[in-house]
This record gives sequence, structure tokens and C-alpha cells, in this order.
Amino acid sequence: MSTTDFSIAGICIRINKPDDMRITDAFAPFLTDAGQPDYTVNITDTDKLAEFEGSPIFGNFGFSVYRDENGFVRVYHDHRQNDRRYAYGRLGRDGKTVTVKRLPGNELFFSESHNTFAHIGLEELFIHSNAVSIHAAVVKTPLGGVLFSGASGIGKSTQAQLWIQYADARLINGDRAVLRKSGNRWRAYGSPYAGSSRCYVNDSTEIRAVVFLQQGNATSVRRLSTADGFRHIYANLTVNTWNPEFVAAASGLAEDAAAAIPVYYMSCTADAGAVRTLYKELSGGKI
Repeated sequence: MSTTDFSIAGICIRINKPDDMRITDAFAPFLTDAGQPDYTVNITDTDKLAEFEGSPIFGNFGFSVYRDENGFVRVYHDHRQNDRRYAYGRLGRDGKTVTVKRLPGNELFFSESHNTFAHIGLEELFIHSNAVSIHAAVVKTPLGGVLFSGASGIGKSTQAQLWIQYADARLINGDRAVLRKSGNRWRAYGSPYAGSSRCYVNDSTEIRAVVFLQQGNATSVRRLSTADGFRHIYANLTVNTWNPEFVAAASGLAEDAAAAIPVYYMSCTADAGAVRTLYKELSGGKI
């Protein structure tokens, strides 16, 4: 049995599995020896997978979700082999322990850190710790953390790089940051999921603003109302839509974030002028 501890968004996750885990570059910065974990994942072999009655309430290319008297369970299948089932897993009633059962001969699906994490329901562990994954690029600036969000290809990475070039900023994550509420404060954390930026940074920053982007011929910035900010934030979160409690918790966090953090809509060009305009707005007129 091998044991490996990770700290993501300040949340310690211990993974116990029968065989060794290769640590990929994305997950290496998140290794920790913090001691007592917040969550424990136990991966073990079983000769036979449990059967779950009824039709799945959710499904994608990697797993299906069922609900029984013990809550939600994910059944993992290999889409390359006619959706052959090879494992299932669930978060226990204690809210702290994830149990994953797999059939022997399927060790390859758990051979390294990235594919192992694909079987633990990470977003469910986040939501139990007042944290959510958001589709955004995050930079740490002299003004605080600035998140750039919006549709894929809208220019999140471009605006982040402009702040690095012109405003002494540092990239925390280029694609999938983690928002976490602690008391009345919000922080953005790096994660092992960073898209093409490959920016795997175990760091965080208190959030100064969330900025939703639109490409334009000129740069303009306007602050959104709390209601509009909520809608934009929630639309870019990773949400388990099959779980009403998860949806309610994510909605509550998005509502709290929109009320506590300035949220903006920015139509912008890909140049230094976009940085100057937003910097002036966030600094109260100072350049």
C-alpha cells in the first residue's frame, strides 16, 4: 500500500492505493507532508463490482452516476471498450473518506497522479471545503489577485500575459483556478489543471477583482451588479448538476463571491491599453 498526500487550495488529500503512483509535473508542486489530511481516499481491489439499480442520473465518456440509499456513486467505464465497467467510488457519509473499488487488471487507470485524481470526485471535496473550481486565468498583481474569465478563446491568457508584461504580475493559473472562501475573505489558488499555460503553481492570492472578457475594438470597463456578477461567476464554475446539495452550495458560494468581490465586464483590445484601463479602475484612478 502506498500513501501520498497532496495539498490543493489548502486542502490536504491523502490517497492510499495498493500500487505506486507516478507523480506528474502538474501534481508535483502539490505534494505535501502536512500530516493530518482533510480527506482520505482509499483505493482497493475487488473481485466483483457492486450493481446499482435503475438508470444513471448522469453520464459522460468516463463515468455514470447512480443514487442509492447511501447517496451518489460514480461507476467508471472504459469508453474504448464498449463502456466496460472497471471501478466505482463514492464519498462516505462522514464526508471525509472516499472509497474506490476497482477490478484487478485495471491498474493502468490509476498509474499516475492525474488519472488517479480523475477517480476521486475532486470537485465534491472542494465544495465540502467552501471551494469551487472556476474557468479563469489568475494573476497575482500589486493590487491583489485578478481573475480573467469568459468563453474559451476569448483572450483570458492574453490578458493575463499583458499584466505580466506591463504590470509586474505573476501567473497563478492559466485555466482552472480554485476559489475558496475563508471567513469573509476570498482567495484564488493555483491547481494541477492549467490548460495550455502549464502553470502548475501551489500559491494563492486574495482576490481583488473578477473580470469577464469580450473582445472589442477599444477597451472599456464597467462594474456588474451583484446579480449579474453571480450569473457570470456561477456559469463558469464546475458544478455537479446531478446533486441538488452541490448545486445549492455552489450557488451560495457564487452569490457570496459576487457580493464580496468586485466583478467587471471588460471589452478590450490585446495591448497595453487594456492593462492601463483596468489598472486605473482597480486602483481608484492611479496608474
